[in-house]
Amino acid sequence: MAINLRDNWSAITNMQKVLKNTALVESLECLKNENFDEAGISNISSFGSTIRLFGENYKTDKSANNFFKNMGQLKASYEKFMNSFAKSRPRRSAQKSIVELLDNALVVSQDLGKGVSSLRKMRDLHENRKVMVEVAKSGNEVFLELKKILDTVDTSLFKPQLEKTVQDLDSLESYAKKNADGDLQKIDGVFEQASTIPGVTVDSRRLLDPVSTSFQTSSDPNIQKSAESFRTLGSLQLDYSSQRSSFKTASLSVLKLRDFFNQVFPAPIILPTNEIKTTPEPNNGTRNVLLGVGAFLVFLIAGLILFGYITYNNRKRRDPNSYVHLLESGEESKIERTMKEGTNYVYMPIHDAIITEKYDRLQLCVKKGANVNAYCEYNGLRQTPLHLAVHKENLKMVKYLIKNGADMTLRDSEYRTPSMVTKDPRVATHIVFPVDADGCVVFSDQDLDHMQYLSLFFGPKMMMREEWRNTKPGWMSRRKLGADYNYRVESVKVNGKRFDTVARIHQHVQEHRIPFLFGVEAYFPDFKANKRLWTPLKLAMQESGAIVFSDTVPNVNDKKYREGESFRSPYYFDNMGPIFIMSNDKEKLCNQHPFLANNNRFSHFKFLEMVEFLFKFETHHFQLTGTEDKTTIKKWDPVNTN
Repeated sequence: MAINLRDNWSAITNMQKVLKNTALVESLECLKNENFDEAGISNISSFGSTIRLFGENYKTDKSANNFFKNMGQLKASYEKFMNSFAKSRPRRSAQKSIVELLDNALVVSQDLGKGVSSLRKMRDLHENRKVMVEVAKSGNEVFLELKKILDTVDTSLFKPQLEKTVQDLDSLESYAKKNADGDLQKIDGVFEQASTIPGVTVDSRRLLDPVSTSFQTSSDPNIQKSAESFRTLGSLQLDYSSQRSSFKTASLSVLKLRDFFNQVFPAPIILPTNEIKTTPEPNNGTRNVLLGVGAFLVFLIAGLILFGYITYNNRKRRDPNSYVHLLESGEESKIERTMKEGTNYVYMPIHDAIITEKYDRLQLCVKKGANVNAYCEYNGLRQTPLHLAVHKENLKMVKYLIKNGADMTLRDSEYRTPSMVTKDPRVATHIVFPVDADGCVVFSDQDLDHMQYLSLFFGPKMMMREEWRNTKPGWMSRRKLGADYNYRVESVKVNGKRFDTVARIHQHVQEHRIPFLFGVEAYFPDFKANKRLWTPLKLAMQESGAIVFSDTVPNVNDKKYREGESFRSPYYFDNMGPIFIMSNDKEKLCNQHPFLANNNRFSHFKFLEMVEFLFKFETHHFQLTGTEDKTTIKKWDPVNTN
């Protein structure tokens, strides 16, 4: 059969266009090669027949009508979700993420932390409610004595303010219990209510000393009985009038977090559905198909939503501005630990790693993205991880933090940078002192400025000669701390009298042996009158283990003065009484308090006598030496209480 190409050329070219979008050529090749699947073709045909059922029952089966409408809405919602997700990816750097909507997340977390810290102190105070009630119910003699001691403070409001504080804290606890399972808005209410509690306008530290110490020595049994309660209150924060702003800012932080979490974890999307009216039951074939396709689409949509949430959540945790990321940058979520342990958990994992000196945990926190400049409260100071590492004297951690971006210019709550902390005598390990020609540090009662450093010789720090600081770097230089003993101070002179005991005292302290003045009670009756003289000695005796009382004398009505052989001597001395009386005028003091005179329970010292006694550093106890001598006290003198 002949074909006229000129007449049929257009038909040939049009056929190519038609066949281009079909599988006819491929189908013919399959038939030619006999490599087609009869079972697959049969399944496809069956599926097509099933689909045709939709068309046949479209007008009579209302559930099919509703199903198609729902599928259309599902498709539109799915396409909208995928389009918004896809569009956000190329513009990720230009768009503002949801996490960034939380303005200045670090400040928000710090403000919230301050509020929680103050709330924790309120909780500690309320846990001692019984003590507050006992103090409020004290007799007039107690409050009159309080007024005498705190003569510069208006104590007339102390009792009513204490009673009102008890009521306020009860109300706060009641509110917190009612809303224990509440949302962030209820937590905001806790801070709001806490901000209305002023507390007691008194420096609670003064209740510890001088109030409690003075009450202990009072001759009035009612006043003496209340001493322990005042001591307990002295260890707590009573005044919250200055904390109002902390609670307010914490409240605002909670609201910001609520808005933030509402965006991070939005309410679940409820897909629209049409009301299904009562219609005749569809046939079983249609219903089974609808259920199968519907279940498949539900699982598909759920999987896509879960995938999107996980992807977004991972992106959020990598964002350094994320509040949650800041808290969860350790191996356990602080949010979860706070829920389990309450506000007692006040450190982020990075702080905990430094405080416990776990270097591997610190590395893990930093690798997970922990904020190396996040503040915490430790030992009463607000400080950064770098401050903590300096306080711990952990050079390895200090280097690691600086290498990973720790800011060396940030200051703690005492306005000190980490480098300033290293120069603080409280954290120094070596103190350089000038010495005389004999290599001795000289102390004199004529040079009270120099005497202020007396207590350093009875603590853990090593006293060094100026030569140690001036030595040039070398193999055996000051840079090699193992050779520091070559330059240590070993002797002192007190008003010309030499004592070669400095190294022995330092070793005693470093080995954590029983303190030299263990079992001693020291009284400074005229401390306030000559504070500059007695302060260095008081600190030195405290470093040596003595219990110190200022501006008072022993209370002879105390039951311990009625004890006989059970009245214990100092641990290191069996030849003197355990009650040390510090006064430069023994005669005048004994005239005022006759029971202090001629009684072996009381050991009297002048200022220089005690300084020499400390540096002499000699012990005398038969249970340590195995032998007694005639100076050993075998029986205590009775105390005249009249």
